[in-house]
Amino acid sequence: MKRYIALFFVILLSFSCKTKETLDRDLSWFITDEIQIELLPPALSGEVRSIQQYVQGRYGKEEYSMMAVVILEEESIFIQGLTPLGSSLFEISYGADRVDFKGNSLFPKDTALYVLADYQLCYYPAEVLEKHLSPHDLHFEETFDGADWKRTISLEGETLITIERKGSQIIFHNLLRDYSYNIEEADFS
Repeated sequence: MKRYIALFFVILLSFSCKTKETLDRDLSWFITDEIQIELLPPALSGEVRSIQQYVQGRYGKEEYSMMAVVILEEESIFIQGLTPLGSSLFEISYGADRVDFKGNSLFPKDTALYVLADYQLCYYPAEVLEKHLSPHDLHFEETFDGADWKRTISLEGETLITIERKGSQIIFHNLLRDYSYNIEEADFS
């Protein structure tokens, strides 16, 4: 019994050890091992909204789930990841050429850049993304089936990322990095 109590406190401590980092250096991410891309400014999203999400994800063989709150304003993006019981896993704020990240020690600070990049690929207008990706020889395509759509990002004919919207669900697959998200969203703006 003492072993389980000790394990409980170790787990509790790991979730309570919060770090706060500010990334005001180069705000770029690697879409491939060789191609580095800058984050787009929040203003290019073309909308202001708040979204509540239930996220089921997979990275390699590891699976996880969390709740998320996303607030998009004209000059900033705020994303907070929450456990199913509502405890904060991380907070990401992006605006004014810097990213603030607050999270437990299980999340590397550069993870914030990739979360923001994936968000932009899912939610920013297609014409903005195509203009941003094409100088890197990346092909961006968006096709529609009624209100639903599918986005594909490829390099030299090889698909790197697919993103599908089906109603209130977004299915994101990064084939190169072997991770995916299934996002169920509720808009509360």
